[in-house]
Amino acid sequence: MMAAVYSAPAMPHTLPAVAARFPPMHRRSGSAHQPPSVSFGDARRPCVELHKPVWVIDDTESIATVTGEIEVNTSLFPHDAPFAVGLELKSSDASARSEWNHDGPNNRPGSFVQIGQRLSVDDTVYTTVTLSIPHALLPSSQHNRVFTLSCCAFLLSDPRVKTELSVAKFMIVRRAPPVLAPVPTAEPSLPYPTHTQSQSRTWMSGKRIVGGWGKVGK
Repeated sequence: MMAAVYSAPAMPHTLPAVAARFPPMHRRSGSAHQPPSVSFGDARRPCVELHKPVWVIDDTESIATVTGEIEVNTSLFPHDAPFAVGLELKSSDASARSEWNHDGPNNRPGSFVQIGQRLSVDDTVYTTVTLSIPHALLPSSQHNRVFTLSCCAFLLSDPRVKTELSVAKFMIVRRAPPVLAPVPTAEPSLPYPTHTQSQSRTWMSGKRIVGGWGKVGK
């Protein structure tokens, strides 16, 4: 049956129209509004759910770590056909290059976009995503920058057969440097009084030294 479904050539950059017959995946939602950091999946596209839409970093941090989860409906692919989950990260800074990576045998271990191990349950694959965004892409102090994360799954044997893109957005905000409290100026300390020669004479006034230690005459 699956062979009959996939016998017809697939449209470039998309999956066969038979995918529309699959119902959307059930997703939890804690709010009636969908944040930009979440792209709910359906029969044609993965679900991307970053853990929060705004990530705040300190002024001294050189790397921002963004995490999230991905779900892929594998019933769209032939049974046991190997596929990969691909990600591409773009910055709102037009001069910055995009970063891409995918899991599977051609994973780029040096990329700051990494996908975790897969958990397969029936026709759904669950995995995680970790973005270790370097300093060159981060905003300056008291500024923010918006990032776009795109995700799709594709067959390794024919990358033209792939899901539609899921797009999630998030923002990174850099705090201002801490304001240092002024150091209070110390009051000048008075020197400890010492006995001068005149003070010794005053202390010994009315007395006459006649010689030898401890021999004092009136």
